[in-house]
Amino acid sequence: MKNFFYLTMIGLLVFSCNNQSGNNSTEETKKQIEEAVEVSLAQLAESPKSYEGKIMVKGMVTHVCKHGGQKMFLTNESQDANMLIRVSSSIPEFEVALEGSTVEITGKLIATLNTPDKGAGHSEGEEEADCAAEENINAKSKDNKNGEEMSYHIEALSFEEIN
Repeated sequence: MKNFFYLTMIGLLVFSCNNQSGNNSTEETKKQIEEAVEVSLAQLAESPKSYEGKIMVKGMVTHVCKHGGQKMFLTNESQDANMLIRVSSSIPEFEVALEGSTVEITGKLIATLNTPDKGAGHSEGEEEADCAAEENINAKSKDNKNGEEMSYHIEALSFEEIN
């Protein structure tokens, strides 16, 4: 009987610790969203290095990758600035139905060093249009200082459809 009691107590302790860490993750995400700086897509396209960190952008969804919904592309009203948006652990996928709608994205701007053998790549069998769309976005978000080619994307912590 003592063994049952001890095993039950250990199980409750483990469960309560796991439950608390889940809440901390949610609280941390909420805090990051509250700290986000609002910035336009044009400002990001002009000088992305200035905005690395938590940001909020608004734009029209021009494309959602149909295989898994892991990426979407935003543009501004004049369609002269674009940005790649990727899902995070807090968002499992973007719905294809978002194409053509305006959304507000809160997330982290992330810089990636481009290397010759590193492609952004899609899964085998994905449409050519997906790859062309991503190459177009990356070309417009390069930072060529010091000979490094950087591409930028936003890892979305939350998003809201606005219409």
